[in-house]
Amino acid sequence: MRNFVPFLFALLLLPIYGCSDQSSNKKVSSNLLTGIVKRQTLEKNIPDPKNQADAGDAQTQYSLGNMYYFGEGAPKNIAKAVGLWQKAAVQGYADAQSNLGLSYFNGDGVPKDTVKAVEWYKKAVEQGNAQAQSNLAIAYFLGEGTPQDTVKAVDLWQEAAVQGNASAQYNLGKAYYNGIGVPRDVNKAIEWYQKAAAQGDEDAQINLGIYYVKRGKDNIRAYAWFNLAAAQGNERATKWRNFIEKSLTPAEREEGKRLASKWKIGDTLAASSTDLSGSAASDNGNK
Repeated sequence: MRNFVPFLFALLLLPIYGCSDQSSNKKVSSNLLTGIVKRQTLEKNIPDPKNQADAGDAQTQYSLGNMYYFGEGAPKNIAKAVGLWQKAAVQGYADAQSNLGLSYFNGDGVPKDTVKAVEWYKKAVEQGNAQAQSNLAIAYFLGEGTPQDTVKAVDLWQEAAVQGNASAQYNLGKAYYNGIGVPRDVNKAIEWYQKAAAQGDEDAQINLGIYYVKRGKDNIRAYAWFNLAAAQGNERATKWRNFIEKSLTPAEREEGKRLASKWKIGDTLAASSTDLSGSAASDNGNK
């Protein structure tokens, strides 16, 4: 459910730079719920999706479930959504299995049952489903529905991250930054933050901005990342943007805004060729 709102428990990864930061902890609960897979929407040429779903077509059941869940093209009805995902999941449809697992994990439309959640996640993981890998990693990390195992969690985030799952990329970056489940490696952490940030992940964008302020000495690039995350309504990013703005010259602020305005998915905001503050930009060896 990326773009899905309810709040859950916190992921107990230490925030970047060890500061007390509730936003960082809220991250995985947000990703947990935004872990509903919304791929494969209904094709326009399906004349009667309800009949197709009733006839047992798994993809249509899954897609119609999404429509009910998000209230897009159908009245919002989470119980109906979960029922449709259940029908698709028992047919082996991996995205539906992942969504159903998440529903059980959160008690969303069904009674909360983390053991059942893990069972459904594992079925989808067996098919290589990246979102299920990311969600199962959270279960292992928290010890919910399965014994706690941070090493397994990181392994699963790694598998999902290399498939391009932004939530997993962010969480893998945090694991490397804090040395949880893997040896601490700031360079690798920044690499994974960059990948997630390039997909628009607001928390990764913020952590990159903080890194460039505190370690990279590239306030222009930091300001650009804060602007991008703030544009998504992130209050923490807005506070950082306003804070760093005070230390920038007008020319530096304009350059940061220019970088943010030209940003598009896939852009890592490579270091500007000219550091208007006169200091060389550095990101601790990461590109």
